[in-house]
Amino acid sequence: SSRGELFFVSDRNNWWNIYAWNGSSVRCIYEMNAEFATPQWVFGMSTYSFLNDQEIFCCYTQNGQWNIATVDTVTHQFVPIEHIFCDISSITTHNGQAAFIANSATESNRIFIYQNKSLTAITENKQDLHPTDIAKSNAIEFPTKDGETAYGFYYPPTNTSISCNLNNKPPLIVLCHGGPTGACETGFNIKIQYWTNRGFAVIDVNYRGSTGYGKQYRDSLKNNWGIKDVADVCSAAEYAISQGWTN
Repeated sequence: SSRGELFFVSDRNNWWNIYAWNGSSVRCIYEMNAEFATPQWVFGMSTYSFLNDQEIFCCYTQNGQWNIATVDTVTHQFVPIEHIFCDISSITTHNGQAAFIANSATESNRIFIYQNKSLTAITENKQDLHPTDIAKSNAIEFPTKDGETAYGFYYPPTNTSISCNLNNKPPLIVLCHGGPTGACETGFNIKIQYWTNRGFAVIDVNYRGSTGYGKQYRDSLKNNWGIKDVADVCSAAEYAISQGWTN
């Protein structure tokens, strides 16, 4: 920072929160059960940056959903910013202005500017599906085979141009992200919409090991890669059957 402090993210409290080191001591800028970072599998990922000498513009994920806020590094005042976004990334700042990439449940990635407490899109939405034909994500949590809990998002079949027999349950596709310490995104995804628009239900699984749910959940896949994640995908399918979403 301009004050000479080193800012970084640590999961010492089980969550990736923002900290500052002044050369002799470390302090948490704002402690919260949320992740202010992502796994660094790709260079150049940025989840926070300075708007001015003491104010940070940041994004964070909580319960699988991304949010944005400002936080004062001196007073520790945390101010969430109202928005419609699902996925937020690539934050950069300059002269009191923040730029970032974001999408929503019905709109593809766009570049946004935050300045003077207002948000402005500077690029256009590049998808043509009508909002009523777009499946929206529903956050779910379900039991695993060994008595723990895993998470994901359910997308129902959605197409207003097609009528169907409600007694016939749709086929289900269960997806799992790469990583392993990544996380599925809930914004507009044309690959998911391809299937939901054609009568399929989809579950996108944040199996144990995924980010966004704390260090303990993320570390639960250590020495169990290819075991717990696979089991959680199967558990998601079984949960969908138990809820009557599919056969």
